Amino acid sequence: MPGLGAAKSSDPVSGSNVKAGQKVTYTLTYTNTGDAPANVDSTDDLSAVLDDADVTTEPASDVDTVTPVRDKSSLRITGAIAPGATAKVTYSVTVRADGERGDNLLDNVLTPDDSDACLPGNCATDHKIGELEMRKSSDPLRVPRWPRATK
Repeated sequence: MPGLGAAKSSDPVSGSNVKAGQKVTYTLTYTNTGDAPANVDSTDDLSAVLDDADVTTEPASDVDTVTPVRDKSSLRITGAIAPGATAKVTYSVTVRADGERGDNLLDNVLTPDDSDACLPGNCATDHKIGELEMRKSSDPLRVPRWPRATK
């Protein structure tokens, strides 16, 4: 019987603050602890990432039996891994410049077709993006007192 475990991680680690121009690398890890091949079929929703960042390294698998295919803001992973095997899919995004982002949050969730494959908290990542906010204020105009010219 197959025993699939799925997890999602990132570098920098989930919960970290990131900034404009910074690269974030995501890794999806699938492990088969069973004694039969396990399907890794799952979807990684990138919609809450791609409003703030651009994919700079397309998804790739480290094994031939697992295929990641990105279609706009969704990544579909399909295939199977042998008993005792582990497969990893990695990709990277780069945070857009200030003023070119959506909600300044990189929230990402991996959803395996087998809902038991992810333990709570193991298949989601989040990063907050800091943004420089400039404000200008002034005191009311003050006219300097100049000494009066004397003759």
